Amino acid sequence: MNVAQYLVEQLRVWGVQRVYGLVGDAILDFVDALEKAGGPCFVAVRHEASAAFMASAEAKLSGRPACCTATTGPGAVNLLNGLADAALDQVPVLAITGQSARSRIGTDQKQYFDQQRLFSSVVGFSQLVAAPEALPAVLPLAWRAMLGEGTAAHLSVPMDLWRAEVKAPVRQEEPYLGARHHPAIDVVRGAAHRMGQSARPVIVCGHGARTAREALIALAERWQAPIVRSLGGIGVVPGHHPLVVGGYGAAGSAASHRLLQQADMALVVGTTWWPHGHVPLDLPIVQIDVRPGNVGRDAEVAWGIVGDAAAVLPTLLEAVEPASRPDWLSQAQALRRDWEARVAPLRRAGGPPVSPGYLVTELEQAIAPDAVVVLDVGDHVLWFGQFFRGEQHRVLFSGTWRSMGFGIPAAIAAALCSEGRQVVALVGDGGLAMSAGELSTVAQLGVPVTVVVADNGWLAMEKNRMDKAGLASEATRVPAVDLVKLAEASGLRAWRVEAAGQLPDVLRAALGCGGPALVDVPVVAGPPPDPRVTGG
Repeated sequence: MNVAQYLVEQLRVWGVQRVYGLVGDAILDFVDALEKAGGPCFVAVRHEASAAFMASAEAKLSGRPACCTATTGPGAVNLLNGLADAALDQVPVLAITGQSARSRIGTDQKQYFDQQRLFSSVVGFSQLVAAPEALPAVLPLAWRAMLGEGTAAHLSVPMDLWRAEVKAPVRQEEPYLGARHHPAIDVVRGAAHRMGQSARPVIVCGHGARTAREALIALAERWQAPIVRSLGGIGVVPGHHPLVVGGYGAAGSAASHRLLQQADMALVVGTTWWPHGHVPLDLPIVQIDVRPGNVGRDAEVAWGIVGDAAAVLPTLLEAVEPASRPDWLSQAQALRRDWEARVAPLRRAGGPPVSPGYLVTELEQAIAPDAVVVLDVGDHVLWFGQFFRGEQHRVLFSGTWRSMGFGIPAAIAAALCSEGRQVVALVGDGGLAMSAGELSTVAQLGVPVTVVVADNGWLAMEKNRMDKAGLASEATRVPAVDLVKLAEASGLRAWRVEAAGQLPDVLRAALGCGGPALVDVPVVAGPPPDPRVTGG
């Protein structure tokens, strides 16, 4: 095999199903090898940043390594945005970029730059493949970095290397690389001992608790602890469960905010989100996380357990003594009722433009209980976190990097790697503008993604902060675009909600049309309620 064929075969053996990218001079042979091999499938995009966002989203949703590619120069640089998303959210993504021919490295060749110097500031591993015989050694190093450290990795391949012969065989799959930690029983018992000293406990769950849904509920019931969830924790426990109080942070509820202020211990499972200003900094924490570096990362912990929640929680459940806290649970339920009553007017039809709370409420009613919901970045995320209760939904978002333009590419990847599952992208008009070119990718692939646009005419999060600070906010205005015409020209079916009463029927029509669709919903640009303001 030559270098291109070897790389494709190695990716296939390792289970990579798709390579997202945009064709360019320095990767022509790699794309050719992908097309001729019949797998992994090459998914062509309109912008390289979208390719990296797609790979990041696939890795987040599937838990398996994903791959993206681009040519040298600006193509490679454009990948960095999505790779930063993957690296900071600790998911395994491999980026393969073309590079100038070996004889031109270090010169003033057009589009040449030192890729390793730039990529190493973002990803956990970056190397240049200097010779064909180096590929069988370098590629596993990248793979180990991805799986062992939970990061993005990068390889650059000189364009004159693709057709060079590789004599080594490909490596077989090494499942032990993804093995999870199993903590000693004494470590779990130590946590149970500390938990037994609590009178007002709270469980804080994130995406990492998704593998242990039933054990988490059983533990909450045994320990008599209300549950607060992060944005990624939506769908881990049904939102209607009596122990669930809501989210926390700016996208959370006043009920959760007050409960955390009154608690005397928090069991944090599968999340590192501990937003200062929204949580007490002196609250004793017992933290469970699959990665050692995440334990105590954002807040000091009283006790830490390294391991997958699915392995830890059943053991912890057996070790924790049952408790009875009727007053504490009643207090939590009363706080939730008070919050729901406070925000109830924002769930009702009004306008136009309509309340984003009404949009989120009707969206949840319209979509499947196990749908994948992909969020872009903007004020609509705060509204979603406050008003979306969740059942078995999966929510994808740019967690730490928080890049606008994530929503549509990520929804495409979600639809490709979770066939048969409903996929909805909730985006703002500002975020849509950053990845509008991928609407044609949605149509070309024919994936049944429904894009719902919270269209308020502004970069609302920035506008609201500037208005509050007395700053001139005109620069945050988003130019008006006929999104229905844009979507239809790209090959999607499209609707615009002209009156609030149309919203339920329009959402159901778009979701039921059997193909790609867009719904433009004019919404108020104002901020959601501040969870820290507990009255009024």
